[in-house]
This record gives sequence, C-alpha cells and structure tokens, in this order.
Amino acid sequence: PCKSGCDDGRLVVGLKWGGELTEAGINDAEEFGRNFRSETYPSEVIDELHATLRHDMKIYATKESRCQQTAAAVCKGLMRTHCQELPPLIAAMVRTDEFGRLGGGHHKNYAKKEKEKKEKDEKKEKKEKDEKKEKDKEKDDAKEEKDKEKKEKKKDKDGDDKKSEDREKDDRELPPADTPWSKLEEMLGVPCVSGLLRGYDSPQSLLQDLARIMEELVSALKTNELTQALAGGETPLLLRGRYEDALNDLRCKSPLDKVQNLLDSLEYDDRHNRKAFPQQAEVPLARALPLAKDLCDVIVPLEAAIHRGNKSQVSADDDGVKLLDKLRWDLRVASGADLGDHDKRHLAKHEALYANIDQPGRNERKSSYVRSRLYFSHNSQLTGLLYLMLDALDQKEFAEGRQGAGISARPEIKNLLAQRLGFMAHFIVRLWRKRCDGSLRVSCEMSPNGNFESRVKIFDLPFAEVDRQWSEVLSPMDVLFGVGSTSATSATSTKGGATPGGKVQSTPRM
Repeated sequence: PCKSGCDDGRLVVGLKWGGELTEAGINDAEEFGRNFRSETYPSEVIDELHATLRHDMKIYATKESRCQQTAAAVCKGLMRTHCQELPPLIAAMVRTDEFGRLGGGHHKNYAKKEKEKKEKDEKKEKKEKDEKKEKDKEKDDAKEEKDKEKKEKKKDKDGDDKKSEDREKDDRELPPADTPWSKLEEMLGVPCVSGLLRGYDSPQSLLQDLARIMEELVSALKTNELTQALAGGETPLLLRGRYEDALNDLRCKSPLDKVQNLLDSLEYDDRHNRKAFPQQAEVPLARALPLAKDLCDVIVPLEAAIHRGNKSQVSADDDGVKLLDKLRWDLRVASGADLGDHDKRHLAKHEALYANIDQPGRNERKSSYVRSRLYFSHNSQLTGLLYLMLDALDQKEFAEGRQGAGISARPEIKNLLAQRLGFMAHFIVRLWRKRCDGSLRVSCEMSPNGNFESRVKIFDLPFAEVDRQWSEVLSPMDVLFGVGSTSATSATSTKGGATPGGKVQSTPRM
C-alpha cells in the first residue's frame, strides 16, 4: 500500500513495507527459542515428540516477512534445527495467516456467506445486463441511472469513511503537548515519568529540545562523510531522508504521535550504524535516544489506554479481538468442550489424529501428549489482547479508570500497563489439569520485553470461568457473525498432562 500527495509542486509517494529482520534480531529470536524450550518444556525432547505426534505443535505468523522470519528464527532455537537459512524453515514450519482465520470457525462461515452473497450479486447483474441488451434506449437510461447511483453511493461512502477516520482519530487522540507530567501519570494511573523527563516542564519543552538535537544530527550527516557502509545496503541519502522526515514530524501540529517513528530510527542506527556515523553525529544521536525512549515509554501506553477507554463496545476490527477468539477456540478444542454446531468436524479430526496414541493398555506416560500453538503478531495485537483480558477479569473497575480492588488495581498489572512492549514480548496461556481432582484450569503469563524473569501472572482460573469471561467480552462479535456462545461446563478430560492452549509472540521493531 502507498500514499501519495503533493508538496511544493513535487509528487510525494510513501510506500509501506513490512521490513526485514536484522541479524541481531535473528540471534535474539533464536536465543529466545532456546530459552523458551528449557523454560516451558524442560523434560521434553521436542523434535522427537513432534515427529511422533506426541507434541502437536503448529506455528502461525502474519504475512509480513519480519513476522515470518521471527517465527522461523524462534523455531530454529526451539527445535534445534541444523538449517542455517530461514526461508526453508518458513516453508516447512511456519503457516502464513493474516489473522482473519484466527477467530475460530464462525469466521469461515462469515467468509462463506460473503462469497455466496457476491456470487448472487454477480448472477443478478448478469441477468440485468442480458435484459438490457433488448432495448438500447433502456440500456442507456439504466446505465446512466446506475452511474448516478454509484456516484451518490461513493459520495456517501467517502463521507462515512471520513467520519470513521475522524472517530478513530478522536479515540486515539493524545492530550496536548503542554500537558504537565503529573496529569499524564494521573491519566495512566501509575508513575511512569523518568527523572530525565522531569528535567522538562512538559512534553512540549522536551520536543522543542529534541527538535534542536535532530537539527544538529541532520546537519552533521549532511556535512560529513560516513566512515563505512550502512547496514542493509541503505544509502546515505535514505539515511538523511529518514531524519529529515522525523524533524518535520517534530515540527507538526501533533508531534507526540510521531515520536515513536523517530525512536525506531534512533534505536536501529544505534545498534547497527553507530560505527558508520561521523564523529559529529555521535553526540546528538546519544542525546536524542534516551529522550525519545523515555517519552515513548509514557506516550505509547497512554495512547493505548485512551483508545481502550473510549471504546464502548468490542468490534471485530479491534486489536487483539480475533486473537482472543482464537485462543478461546484453542482452549475449547484442547479441553474437549462442545464446539457448537458451526464446526464439529474440527473436533472429530482432532480426536482421530490421536486415536492411536490413546489405545487402552498403553503406559499412561507414553499415551499423554501436548498440544501447542505459537502465534507471531504485532505489538498492537498484544496490547489489545492484554486490555481484553483485563476487561474480562475486571470489566467494571477497568471501565471506571482502574479504580477499586480489581485485578487492574494490582501494582504488577499497573506497571505492566504502563510499559511499552519490546521485541519478543509474549503471552503464555496454559490449559492444565489438577492432579487432586482432575479439574481443568487456565493460567496466563505475560512478559513485556521477552525476558522470562519479567513475566507477570495475569490469572490462574478454572477453564469454565475463563471461557465464560472471554465469551462475555466477545459476545458483540459472536452476535455479529451469528454464533451463540458455547458453554464450557460440558468440558471433558484432556488427553494429556499439561496442554498449552496457545502462545502469542510479538514481532520486532528493528
């Protein structure tokens, strides 16, 4: 996709590209896969169990190349493969999915209805054209009338799209740049302003200083030669263009919305191009990076909180909605719960796959298996998923601004909400069985930066309770697609010990 426009008589075309995973990102993802293996499956030989169907593992990623590369790099560390290149791993192990299908079976029904509607409209249009051929005059009149209707519909649609964009902008609109730091912390509900930021009266004075620093950086890049080639084959012209665009963004009407783009460039060059920068550019780079980072640590979670607070009802297009629906589906399949009438074949296929493993007379330890799903998506999806889970657990308190004694008032949850998600941020959702009574429970942990030691437990509840809570949050979407919520009280025993329902992984910003 691209955007085009005019600027002082010049045609400006902006192309959106998903980007490539850097060598450093690949190494970090492989290391994460090895750590994830030892932390989550300490007593398993995953490659052998996966080959014998005792560990049913599938990996999904969005269509962007960096998401698929991250998934393949994690699989390389997780499965201890000897393949050095990522493309063969992507082809063999990573399933490309745009997350349109990750919402469960009813999304397939919805797509089928849309296809049938389209075919019906095409047949109707063909019939009308055949009838119009009989009389040229009627054909011309009908065509003229149809063109007129199209113009009116397009005009109405453009007006609706503009209103929708305005509403979306209002939902995500950040406070003015001159808002005091104390007010921003009050809006977020947790202290999040660093000592470096408190040296400025407000974000506005910080942005002004940041703009001056960026002027120095751009000037240094223009007047001095690079000491070596840039990473990824980038040209000096493109490098200067990135920071010139960032400087213009800092001078626009709403600069707070643009700081994250500047941070992406600063972090990338600090990690990959620092040695190539001339000496005159190293000082402004070192000064700008901590300022932009600390400011984004405030702005990014604040923007997500404002957007979530302005949403009165969940819609299918909200971040994390389809992902939560897919996790609910995975838990129902793994638990043996009733999937409803819309896709019973899926459970039958699942049962048939493991029929040989569960033959009577086999050793109990040998007959058990694990079912895992790994999903690789964007930080925005994980942020939305976090808020949806908190909505399910503490809907009343969250709607009132996280007041009261609910889960959102816990200090660790408040700190989690106030953090900007980093590379390899992830959720781990587990479905497991209590040995004492055989009941099923669901636990959920999240790490905002990929570090296993920083994981925060979101909940540990009975499976039936989690299914009910998630169904209440997703009920508007279920009604939209014509699917009733499925009761989880009929869940049968799981055919294994611990059965992870799904693991969600974010993609890199590098």
